Amino acid sequence: MATDGGDSGPGPISELLGTLAYTFAQVQPLLPLYTHLVLSALFPIITGAYSSLSRPSSAAKPVKDSRAQRGADEQDDPDEDEDSLQKMEGLSPSDAVIFPLLAGCTLGGLYLLIKYMGASLLNKVLRWYFSAMAIFSVAKLVNDGLGVAESFCFPHYYTEGGVLWKVSQPEKKAIHSAICTRPSPLPGVLGRIILPQRVLDVFWKLRGLLRRKYRLQFRLSSLVKFKVTLTLRTILSTILALASIFCSNFVLDTWWLTNLQGFAFSYSALQLMSPTTFGTGSLILSALFFYDIYFVFYTPLMVTVATKLDVPIKLLFPRPLEEGQVAADRKLAMLGLGDIVIPGMMIGLALRFDLHLFYLKKQTKRVKSAQVDTDTKPENSGNKVDEEVQKEPYRPVTGHWGNKFWTTSWTAHSLLPKYDSKKPARNPIPTFSKPYFYASIVGYILGMCVTLGIMQVFQHAQPALLYLVPGVLGSLWLTALARGELKQMWNFTEASDEEEEEEEERKKKKDQNKKDAEEKDEDKKESTSWWGRSFFSAEKTERNAKRLEKKIAKSVGNDEKSDNDDKGSSSSSKKSAKKEKDDDKGFFHFSFTPAVPKNPSLISDAKKRLSSVETDNSTITSGSETAEANGQGPKWRGAGPQETNEERAGKRRRI
Repeated sequence: MATDGGDSGPGPISELLGTLAYTFAQVQPLLPLYTHLVLSALFPIITGAYSSLSRPSSAAKPVKDSRAQRGADEQDDPDEDEDSLQKMEGLSPSDAVIFPLLAGCTLGGLYLLIKYMGASLLNKVLRWYFSAMAIFSVAKLVNDGLGVAESFCFPHYYTEGGVLWKVSQPEKKAIHSAICTRPSPLPGVLGRIILPQRVLDVFWKLRGLLRRKYRLQFRLSSLVKFKVTLTLRTILSTILALASIFCSNFVLDTWWLTNLQGFAFSYSALQLMSPTTFGTGSLILSALFFYDIYFVFYTPLMVTVATKLDVPIKLLFPRPLEEGQVAADRKLAMLGLGDIVIPGMMIGLALRFDLHLFYLKKQTKRVKSAQVDTDTKPENSGNKVDEEVQKEPYRPVTGHWGNKFWTTSWTAHSLLPKYDSKKPARNPIPTFSKPYFYASIVGYILGMCVTLGIMQVFQHAQPALLYLVPGVLGSLWLTALARGELKQMWNFTEASDEEEEEEEERKKKKDQNKKDAEEKDEDKKESTSWWGRSFFSAEKTERNAKRLEKKIAKSVGNDEKSDNDDKGSSSSSKKSAKKEKDDDKGFFHFSFTPAVPKNPSLISDAKKRLSSVETDNSTITSGSETAEANGQGPKWRGAGPQETNEERAGKRRRI
């Protein structure tokens, strides 16, 4: 049966496909921009989260190796080992109220200054302020980045030929076993390349030079006095940080130099701030969720301050050029640092929670019985059963980027041999599962994609926390619900425990001044108040400054502690101490010398030589005394000034 063909329109499926094709054609030029934005936001979050890892409360203190083992393994000094708990400053529930209030007041003050004074003067003042703050942050970021690049070029471990190789700097060879060795420090297949011995020596010297330490001493009367130990990496990172900030202020005012400072600020902030608990973090993120909605949608404050201020409080991304547009007039998209740091705190907490669970599952309980005195308690005579929790010693999980790269296949499959947990041999590259970290990263990416999609549709600035907070918090709590770990997640805390309190008590015992006791009482009174528990209280502000100073000193390598530890009773140490006192008498003193390496092999060689000298002297002395006692000859004496046994012993000690 034939029918007349009418002019009917396309069906609903065709309309949907046409709409999607039109939308994709509009978004396609912006896909590189959006990809750049998402990856730039993830970079400081992931790196800052990994850098904040340290020993959790569910792990025991790491077992310190002997000096010989440490020298063979090329580990850092004991002072640099991560054998402490988290030293981050924790937030409190009261900060959920204080954070939005202070942020709102600051935002309103900046808006009024821009409106009535103009943005030019304010930009000059704030640029100098942020430049001074950025020196340490950028130097820290560059220093850690150079460390990662160094680990990729000269790793400690790598797999090649189906076996694990360990690179030994003192022996200048890569070792697989006592028989199988390589003379090249290059990893992987590069180690097979046959190179001249001169070239290999250059590589070994370069590898050692990157880890060599230099001692810097400076004193200007009684005004300034410090002594630090620097590495070549620290010196280079400081020079690059100063150069980048100088170029940003005087030479090039480009978006990527501004982003470098923004990355550094976010990277440092994620290592200093912690929500302490998931409950506190959820409360703070929820409060800032409503703060962001109000100031973006209902007031012009947020958009005005973000667009008028040319300071590193945001990340900038160049948009594609439009038709007839010059490169100098290119528009820039922006992302506030708060949209990185605020969700990044919860993502970093999720990674540390994964590490806590990893060591918590490795804990074992040992039943110990205590005999009860039958004379005092005859009715309850017998054995009292008690359980003791044994924690697994902590092994640092940071600083293994290069080792992991050279021990992993292109399909992300580990090439390391399988290690039996019951045997003493352990995996040299510790790893742990990260379900909550990966879930929070997925939630952040989804929230960011929704933000960009809504902004593309409505062509209006969007409060990113409106979509990021539900994405991050929802992914975390839903993961805990699916894994049945809601109770563990809710009870998890990074607050200071008994070990930190014991360390603080030891330090307080050393300070016996009355002023310190009065300040301690004032701190206790302040901590009991509602404001004293906040992140912005005077007590926590002072503690944050001290912790920031410790982090800077650790990255530079403060040598004062090591100098005190190296003091001995030998005459050489007394001479060096006397020399330092003589230097202190002058008005000005500056020195930059290579630090003396603590090489266990040199110490052992010196001991061997010393023992051989002692045996030779004892043999000569005993023989001469025997001869003299038997009347066969006089006691033997060497030419020159005569020395007693005590003088010779003093020489041995100096050797």
